[in-house]
Amino acid sequence: VPYTVSATIIADLLGGRIQASFVPMAFVLPLLQDGRLKALAVAAKEPIAEPMAIATARSQGIDYQYATWYSVLAPGKTPKGVVNTLSEAIAEAGKDPELQAKIRVQGIEPRHIAREAFDAHIRDEMVRLAPLLSSIGENR
Repeated sequence: VPYTVSATIIADLLGGRIQASFVPMAFVLPLLQDGRLKALAVAAKEPIAEPMAIATARSQGIDYQYATWYSVLAPGKTPKGVVNTLSEAIAEAGKDPELQAKIRVQGIEPRHIAREAFDAHIRDEMVRLAPLLSSIGENR
């Protein structure tokens, strides 16, 4: 079932219209904590330990891996000096233990990836997902 927003997926899970779906943990954490939803697996490479233990899909025999990530993006024509300054400031802010704790509570393991490595990751993901995207059509 194609969905465009997580809120609709969550409503359909709670309403019993679908039996399972991958959604960002931060969106459903209260529902997991109060028992309205049950976590079956995470699509990430590593299992989640906080705020609750959840095994990976791969460890349960499902060959599926995808990680939710957050990043700060800038227009392509942003001067390199500005990009470098922002990148350094964000990396420094990410070292704050209080910020890291707030991120972990959402089921996300905080980590900084150098800008060049992140650019490469995005390009690799585009190549990896190209067959899937092409199979479902360009307009989806």
